[in-house]
Amino acid sequence: MISQLINYIKEQDSKFIFLALMLIMLPSFEAPKNLFAVLFVASWVFIARRDEDWGGKWKIIDTIFLLWILADIIVGINALIAIFVIGILVSLDRAVHAK
Repeated sequence: MISQLINYIKEQDSKFIFLALMLIMLPSFEAPKNLFAVLFVASWVFIARRDEDWGGKWKIIDTIFLLWILADIIVGINALIAIFVIGILVSLDRAVHAK
């Protein structure tokens, strides 16, 4: 049973596997979703470069997916900045109120 599943996964396109894992993790966990999104894009670039097939004409779904990935990156950077700023403010507050 497990060997059949492993053989089935080996036959599948890695892009599809990473996309499916990203969609499974979408409502649950942020970090694995981001990891699988990056792996999906990296595998797409690797396969497209290897096969010299970039997928043809740019479509609206490509724009939507690009905006989704860029929004995810911007939100991640914003979260890091917010955590950094809050850390500085807490440190300053402790320094001011320390006796």
